[in-house]
Amino acid sequence: EGSLIMTERGIESAEKETLVLGDLITQVGAAYDDILAHCHVEIFVDDRVANDERVLAPDLIIQMLDKLIDNAADFCPDKGRINIQLTPARQGVLLSVSNDGPLLPVHMKHQLFDSLVSLRDDSTSSEKTHLGLGLHIVRLIVEFHGGTIQARNRDDLSGVIFEVSLDD
Repeated sequence: EGSLIMTERGIESAEKETLVLGDLITQVGAAYDDILAHCHVEIFVDDRVANDERVLAPDLIIQMLDKLIDNAADFCPDKGRINIQLTPARQGVLLSVSNDGPLLPVHMKHQLFDSLVSLRDDSTSSEKTHLGLGLHIVRLIVEFHGGTIQARNRDDLSGVIFEVSLDD
């Protein structure tokens, strides 16, 4: 619990600066496409928001993307796809990270962003220890930026999608 408090304090004290979110997403996504051997990362930044400048904490946005992509990679099957998209929303932008793979259990949908919740099966997860803090930290980062996050199954039931809304 001490590390969670330290993480929360770190988020609260993060410095924001003006950056082009589309560029950051493209760079992080490309790096993950190079790193991940078992699945392909596709990046789509809508032209209408490609050059939008936003005041964000770049280190936190990278950490958020890192945790969302890591989570997607853990559940993505061999030769599966992870899609990262930045599109316009009614009042800002919508950043989504989705992956091929198993669907979210209905009973877990509203608990995913709580502390110490993990859907990983210990027998199939990698050697990393998962304390279930990753998505909780993602939620804290999103909220620090005044946004919201939700997780749902893809409409075609081919996998899961995490959607971060950041208002103007």
